[in-house]
Amino acid sequence: MIGSDIATMSHDDIQLMYAAGRQINEKETMGNLNNRFANYIEKVRYLEEQNKILELKIKQASKRQSEIEKNEQKGDEIQSYRINIDDITMIKVRLQVERDNLKGDAVELTRKLEDENALRNDLDDELQRLRNLQSPQR
Repeated sequence: MIGSDIATMSHDDIQLMYAAGRQINEKETMGNLNNRFANYIEKVRYLEEQNKILELKIKQASKRQSEIEKNEQKGDEIQSYRINIDDITMIKVRLQVERDNLKGDAVELTRKLEDENALRNDLDDELQRLRNLQSPQR
C-alpha cells in the first residue's frame, strides 16, 4: 500500500515527504545532541563542584600538615629550652652550694679574725702590763 502511494505521488510530494522526514530526523538529532550537551554541561558543573571540594580538602590538609610541622618545630624548640633550663638549673644549684660554702668560710674567717684580734688585744694588754711593771723598777 505504501509502495503504491509512493508510485502515485509527484516528485514534489516525494521531496516534501523526504524533507519532512529529514526535518523530523534533524529535530530528533538536535534533541539528542541538546540532551547530550545538557548532560555534558551538568557533568562539567558537577566536576567543577567536586574540584572545589577537593581543592578545599587539599588546603585543609596542607594547613593541618603545616600546623603539625609547626607543632613539631615547637616541640623541638621546647625540648631544647627544657635542656637549657636543666643545664641552667644545675649551674644555679652548683653556684648556690658554692655561695653557701663561701658564706660558711666567711663566717669561719670572721670568727678566727675576732679570736686573733682578741688574742692580740690580750697580748697587747699583757705587754703593756709587763712594761708597766718594768718601768717603776728602773
